[in-house]
Amino acid sequence: MNDPRTTKRLPKTVDEVADLLIGDLPLEDRETLSRLNDREFDALYQTVAKYIISEFKLWNGNDELLASCMAAAGRMRSSHDPSMIILERVRARLRDYADLYVVT
Repeated sequence: MNDPRTTKRLPKTVDEVADLLIGDLPLEDRETLSRLNDREFDALYQTVAKYIISEFKLWNGNDELLASCMAAAGRMRSSHDPSMIILERVRARLRDYADLYVVT
């Protein structure tokens, strides 16, 4: 049985997962991902889809996240594949911020 003190909280929305994934990417990888064409993006999807499904328990108990993915499906180019929906949200966010530069 899982001890609630050691079980991490699973994200419940597509936006929460996108934030987590983007937060784990180095700046260079964020820039690269924002520039992928559809063919390259689909290749990335093939590489990381199983990880996303497993890590966020998409088909294994995280019903809130699955529902969030299905709600988002109508607004995105993908089929109803939750891991693709999440990756598309990541890419869209990165593209939205691709032209921002930090000056210190």
